[in-house]
Amino acid sequence: MKIVFLAYRNWALDVVQQISNENSQDHIFETLTSPEALREYVRESLDPATIFVAIGWSWIIEAEITNRFLCLGLHPSDLPSYRGGSPIQHQIIDGITLTKCSLFRIAEKLDSGEIWGKSDLSLNGDSMDDVFQNIKTASVNLLTSFIKSYPNINTESQNLSEGNYVKRRKPEESQLLLEDLDFSDITALYNKIRCLTAPYPNAYIEDKKGNRLYFEKVHFTKYEVHK
Repeated sequence: MKIVFLAYRNWALDVVQQISNENSQDHIFETLTSPEALREYVRESLDPATIFVAIGWSWIIEAEITNRFLCLGLHPSDLPSYRGGSPIQHQIIDGITLTKCSLFRIAEKLDSGEIWGKSDLSLNGDSMDDVFQNIKTASVNLLTSFIKSYPNINTESQNLSEGNYVKRRKPEESQLLLEDLDFSDITALYNKIRCLTAPYPNAYIEDKKGNRLYFEKVHFTKYEVHK
């Protein structure tokens, strides 16, 4: 099997490195880190059996590529739930702590292709560094299972009438508003701050002068009643 990974983020490259190290004797792996590199590679590739796997990839892959090759993507949600942009942040803000990492076929409609596998994913952690470690583990488990099973994989079409579609968050959405400051239960505030730690635009509060206070780190201690 020949797999060309599409990855550029550090956590995604770590996944590629681990998969390549553990399977290099039986399979061929390459990595492309930009859309330009992908287009050049496809122009020169004559092997229709090549499989492209996108991990943390931010760009749309043209139909001429997805129609010619098997193109798969990793999405950190239990598809068809949280299709679209910023799925990690949307799930954490919604209070979800346990979800799935989905391997799906890239189709014309965003995150809508058939499912090729899923693995458990924890969204717990005080920072996105913690969450990315969880995503790396889930991604390695999922891709290892895929490589061992291919081509004998039972795929499943998504029911797009179920789940939901979310839009990519904008930097101005990181502002904490009065409705975020619910001191009867600060869990929601904690979730919003932790999912906006680096590399994302940090949560912030702004005064009437336009000064901003950013939250780069957060730690949550749950109060427990001792009987």
